[in-house]
Amino acid sequence: MIEGVDISGWQRLSGLDWIAASRAGCRFAIVKLSQGFRVSKRGLKHVALLLEANRQLRELGEPEIAIGDYHFASPLKKGLRVFDPEGQADVFCEAMERSGWPYVCPAIIPWLDMEWISFGKSPEGKARGARFRRQFHSGEVLEWSRRFCGTVGAELCVLPGIYTGRSYVKYRFRGAEDLRFYTGWLASYIKVGPERDHVPGPSEMPMPVQLQDGHRWSPTVWQWTGRGSVPWYRGGKGKIDRNMVLGGEAAFERLLVSSKGA
Repeated sequence: MIEGVDISGWQRLSGLDWIAASRAGCRFAIVKLSQGFRVSKRGLKHVALLLEANRQLRELGEPEIAIGDYHFASPLKKGLRVFDPEGQADVFCEAMERSGWPYVCPAIIPWLDMEWISFGKSPEGKARGARFRRQFHSGEVLEWSRRFCGTVGAELCVLPGIYTGRSYVKYRFRGAEDLRFYTGWLASYIKVGPERDHVPGPSEMPMPVQLQDGHRWSPTVWQWTGRGSVPWYRGGKGKIDRNMVLGGEAAFERLLVSSKGA
């Protein structure tokens, strides 16, 4: 099993021991570098720490951790609906270049994170979320994703994959056949509560997502818990998203892209 994690601003910089992560079998880490029209300064620092850890691992002759980056899509700017996927793609590409892309270490394809946006649990937040969902329809979601991925692909010469969940495919992508042309990263949790760190076996792997044209979208990366724990992050006391690559080494190799060290 090829395991990895994804991290964002929620994870503490000082709590991550990437040397220990590599020794524990962590093969990849995907970092949130931007959201909407904002570059994540915390994300840039996470990548810098990963690059330094990989430099040390390389000197020790130990396996490096493949680095990936993702952009959290948000069509809102200052509270207003803004349909500008190219603008957000430019922000993401700028963030990747600032982080040192292409990296002098193993790297995997960039990602677009398309998911439900939370505005909080208060009555006002729920009402705002409902208004937002009504005004951003499935056809627009698909067009937004195509244009974002196309812009990133043209600028970086690497087509991004798409991260999403089953309900988002059902209610926003609406099983769009275009989805099968993108590498998939699926959030689908099978355990909650005390059992959320249970490592899934072969019988628990997610089923492919059925699309409207009869084809199925089979994810390459599976996020199987959003509140996992690992001993190399805050001594096992912090929460972190845990992932695995479906399809073994061959699938993992297909995620890798060229870097300065290649």
